[in-house]
Amino acid sequence: MPKPLIKVVAAVIFNESKHILVTQRPEGGHLAGYWEFPGGRIEEGESPEQALQREIKEELDIDIAVGDFLWRGVFEYDIKVVDIAFYACKLTDTTQKITCKGIAGYRWVLTEEMSRLQFPPADKEMIFKLKWAVK
Repeated sequence: MPKPLIKVVAAVIFNESKHILVTQRPEGGHLAGYWEFPGGRIEEGESPEQALQREIKEELDIDIAVGDFLWRGVFEYDIKVVDIAFYACKLTDTTQKITCKGIAGYRWVLTEEMSRLQFPPADKEMIFKLKWAVK
C-alpha cells in the first residue's frame, strides 16, 4: 500500500540580526520534540505563499511576508511521503509578539547553532544549504 503524499511549506523566517525562527513539535505527535522550520500543509486551492501565511498565523499568531523560494525536497518517513518547499520570510512588523498555538516552543537561532538541535531530515537538508550559503 503506497504511503500518502503530503504537500507542505516551511518558512525560513529571518530577523534583523540574521537569526532564524525555529519551532518545536509538541509531545505525542509525529517527530515529537524535534525542532523545525514553521509551516504546514497546503490546503486545496491555496498557493504555497497563502498556506505559509495561514500556518504561521495559526501556530505563532504573527504575520509574515513571504519572499524567495529557497529549495524543495521529497522525503519518505515511516507513514508518509512529504513534499516540502522552503521560502525565505520576514516578519511584517518586528514588534509582533509570538504566541505558541499547537507547538511546544520556539527559538531564534543562528545557522551555526542549529546543529545542536534535533531536526527532521528535510529540515537538516535546508540547514545544510543555509550554512553553505552564508559561508
